[in-house]
Amino acid sequence: MFAVLFRTPMDPVTTDRRKQRLLLLTGIPATGKTEMGRFLEREHGFVHMDMEEFLMAPPPKSHADTLRLIERQRTSGKDNVVTWGFMPGQDEPTIRAIQKMGFRMAWFDGDRNAAHRVFRQRGHPPIQLFHAQKDRIKQLDIDSFQPIRLDPFEGREFRSREAIAAELIGLAGDQRV
Repeated sequence: MFAVLFRTPMDPVTTDRRKQRLLLLTGIPATGKTEMGRFLEREHGFVHMDMEEFLMAPPPKSHADTLRLIERQRTSGKDNVVTWGFMPGQDEPTIRAIQKMGFRMAWFDGDRNAAHRVFRQRGHPPIQLFHAQKDRIKQLDIDSFQPIRLDPFEGREFRSREAIAAELIGLAGDQRV
């Protein structure tokens, strides 16, 4: 089951003693977090952990399960990217624990009308969940997490994946652990 959720790159682990890059991509729904995690995995050799997929797959998981899995992947020595549209008011302690492991948090936000349009185009989950998540985010003190703020949009369309990846990798490179 984990092989599907947490794919590792085809390339072997490098032995160049460089420090690993650890990214946690969070933010507004439908801003491309999961797609960027997949892109970083496919094109840049990161191990991608999709926490929403992990948490929704049976059996039910606790926050301790989430942290154990992330810690196990982190200690592999490979570059890691965790994507998670976490639930404000519920998941903040887990997010802070992931940050304490050395993950640099990037907050995806920008043209919320464009994000709304992307969310509607997906067709699921119901659009009410988009609005509920936006309302919860309004209550969140995002600055307390000291995230990298990233706008994935250029006008009403997404910026190129490579441009976003370059920005993330550059910022993560400044924080290698």
